[in-house]
Amino acid sequence: MVNGSGDDPRFLECIRGQSPLVKEVDLTSATKRPLRADAQRNYDAIVQAALDVFVEQGTQGSLDEIATRAGVANATLYRRFPTREDLLVAALRHRMAELDEIAGQLSASDNPGAALEEWFFHLATHLRTYRGLPDSIARALSDDGSPLAHACQPLEVWTERLLARSTLTRFTRADLDPHDVFHLVASLAWAADTRGDSEHDLRRMAHLVLEGLCVKAPPSQRSTQG
Repeated sequence: MVNGSGDDPRFLECIRGQSPLVKEVDLTSATKRPLRADAQRNYDAIVQAALDVFVEQGTQGSLDEIATRAGVANATLYRRFPTREDLLVAALRHRMAELDEIAGQLSASDNPGAALEEWFFHLATHLRTYRGLPDSIARALSDDGSPLAHACQPLEVWTERLLARSTLTRFTRADLDPHDVFHLVASLAWAADTRGDSEHDLRRMAHLVLEGLCVKAPPSQRSTQG
């Protein structure tokens, strides 16, 4: 991970949008063999049913009900999605595309500090798309083989890029590990999900998190400022 010091050669690569991490992340399923028409219909029906059930019941929503709403047998659901995490990843794919577009726009901002704060807000919002999702992600991040953890890799890459831009302008501290920062925002999403925070609350907390990462003037300088 880029540490923000500039000593790591990947630091400037990250700023230029050439981080080798990006090449390791499969953002699409374009390389997978296309499904037959009937199989694709089943797949789409399952994902749509999962979207509805997760919105209504949270990430622990009934898989049996998802299969019923999709009009498929349980065996068909489990053949397509062996685990609940596989289904969650598919249900979140459209949000990932939206978040990728937002991150791309923020990476072109002429105010890297403000862009980073806006990213924290959008990232935390995404991580709590469904009730219970932050907890599912927290568990997944401790398992390198988790489909949900793998799906979070592009989010970590964007966090790395936006943090690096902010650090390059000396807005944020140079000793920050993007991996730690990502986990910090994930923890913020967990707290917001647990408390039922509003969008306003989440923005306020995202700002508070950023303040803790900012470069601060020494006490002797602060006392003479203003």
